[in-house]
Amino acid sequence: MIFIFLDFDLNIGNSKIGLIPDFIGYIYMYKGAAELIVYSEKFEKIRPIIAVMAAYSVLAYAAGLIGLSVSLGIPAMYILSLIATVISLIISYRIVQGVGDIEIAASSELNYTKLYSTWKLSAVFSIAASVLLVISTIFIICAVISFVIGIYYLFVFNTSKKLYYENVE
Repeated sequence: MIFIFLDFDLNIGNSKIGLIPDFIGYIYMYKGAAELIVYSEKFEKIRPIIAVMAAYSVLAYAAGLIGLSVSLGIPAMYILSLIATVISLIISYRIVQGVGDIEIAASSELNYTKLYSTWKLSAVFSIAASVLLVISTIFIICAVISFVIGIYYLFVFNTSKKLYYENVE
């Protein structure tokens, strides 16, 4: 998830080089969901959407490298970015719900309640940052809060992962 939730880009002219490419995160996520299908059908249902986002993020990465994203224009890139954010949130929501299913099936504490609460905060500020992009001051505040919550979400998710390995496997 770190590949998807954290974006660091290097801009050179019209080219944009993603230092942490999202598509790598989606590939790992796809493989991880395959391993967890035995615990929850939510992981199976989300795999096609993860595959679509992996393909989209490869295309977006390539477009950024060759400068195509600049020629598409700001409105088109804004809409594509907003759609990608919503789809990524849907994927992460399903994964969090899958963690809840594993917690119930294994009768083990996997920190689901805290993970879900953190996901909700992350979703609110991610969408707020995306929607408020046109209002620079509010956008910056929401983007910073979204970044901090994203880091915290990754920390909570990592805690759930550790609990899984300690209690379920």
